[in-house]
Amino acid sequence: MERKKNRDKQRKREIKRGIEILNQNFEKIFKKPLDNSIFLWYNLTRSAKEIGWYRTKHAVSITITEEENMSTYMAKKETLERAWYVIDAAGKPVGKTAALAASILNGKHKPTYTPHVDCGDHVVIINASKAIFTGKKLTDKMYYHHSGYIGGLKFISANQLMKTNPEAVLELAVKGMLPHNSIGAASFNRLKVYADADHKQQAQKPTLIEA
Repeated sequence: MERKKNRDKQRKREIKRGIEILNQNFEKIFKKPLDNSIFLWYNLTRSAKEIGWYRTKHAVSITITEEENMSTYMAKKETLERAWYVIDAAGKPVGKTAALAASILNGKHKPTYTPHVDCGDHVVIINASKAIFTGKKLTDKMYYHHSGYIGGLKFISANQLMKTNPEAVLELAVKGMLPHNSIGAASFNRLKVYADADHKQQAQKPTLIEA
């Protein structure tokens, strides 16, 4: 009990010292004067991390919120501008390429990302036939499909599917990484996959992104 009281006293002293240093150096650190429009919350965390001007066993983490900018930005579908990106899958793992494509299709690469709004961009994947599988996935991975009838289970190996329909490999990988709802379906419609380096979206002038 006594140790706990001493520890609490030590934390209070560290917080008080941190606040004093912050008040002295506020304008230098945050490039603005300290006024009443800014609210500071001081949260004691157990960390030996150095926070700029103050180092302690229990670091002081500070969250700053301005009174005049309290609202959260929400993207609107009507005002969105969708860009075009192209990803070269040659020599790249299928999963890594699909993860990047899904992130762009879903709009998570944007600072204005809004979960309930379809704010993603268009993605073109080229050289799907040259994508690779790591480990033993090329021979061991199976793709299953059921017709709905008794005995209607069908399957094909990744190796066979890469030879017959490499575009489907990337499409299935990306589709599985998108939300399984109407937003995911709309995002998937903006995906274009091509087996070779030629694609039909030159007019859109897509930006090349390295996977």
